Order: sequence, then structure tokens, then C-alpha cells
Amino acid sequence: TQTAKYREGSTYRAYPDSSILYDYELVRTEGETTGTVAANGSYTVTFVYKNSGVGSGYVTASYVDQSGKSLKDDYKVRFKEGESYSFTAPEIQGYQLDTSKFPAKTSGTFSGDVTLKFVYTGTTQRAGAASAATRTTPTAQPPLSRTESGRALR
Repeated sequence: TQTAKYREGSTYRAYPDSSILYDYELVRTEGETTGTVAANGSYTVTFVYKNSGVGSGYVTASYVDQSGKSLKDDYKVRFKEGESYSFTAPEIQGYQLDTSKFPAKTSGTFSGDVTLKFVYTGTTQRAGAASAATRTTPTAQPPLSRTESGRALR
């Protein structure tokens, strides 16, 4: 249950809870999901869900150096069972991916939680410890993608 207060004359909007739509489907909506607030108006919107029958979970990737120190924030994405996923390790300035410790299951069909641990070694070009810049998520392209019905989603 969520309650919101609006000023008279303002527009209200109600949306389904997207955080549960991995495990539930929206069956129906009761009440007006948008409108203009009248003086002393009270509005109730109810979203009715049913269990989708399809499980969900997470693919989590971590990026560490040889000693296990985190080099950047973990990357965690939620999937429904049956969705395809593919993961590519990002480049981290001052480090090189240790391919001898490359994790299994970097791509496949999701059937339950997956944890990927990418191990990197420092390069001689690296100046000191990892800087804050190496801990940021690349903005050009996310390393994780999903495919549903033959089309790529981002």
C-alpha cells in the first residue's frame, strides 16, 4: 500500500510496482490511474497481480585483483528463468583480465542465480592503487545483455 498527497488541481498518476513484475503479472487495475485532484478528493487505485509461474533471480559479476580486492562495484541484473544472457568482462584501466581464471557461465539461459568473478592482474603501466576512475561503470555499453524472442534488450 502506498499513499501520496497532492495539492488541489495537480495531476496524480499511479503505476504498477515494477519491482515485482519479474515474479507476478498484472491482472487488472481498479480505479483511475491518472486524473486531476479535486478539493478534498480521495482516490484509490488497486493493482491486482497473479503469480507468473516463472522464477527469477540475479546474475552478479564482481571484479577483483589477484588478492581478492574489489576493483569496481559489482554489477547485478535481474532475469526471468528462460531468458538468455551474455556477459563480457569490461576493461579496467591499469589491469588486465586473467583469462586463466575466466568464470564459467558468462552466457547461457538463466535458470537460477549466477555469480561471476572476474580476476585481473595489475599491469606495469598502472600508477599506484586503483583510482576512483577505475571504479566507475562504463557508460558506453553495459556489459550484460538479455535476449528475449530473438531481439536484444538493453
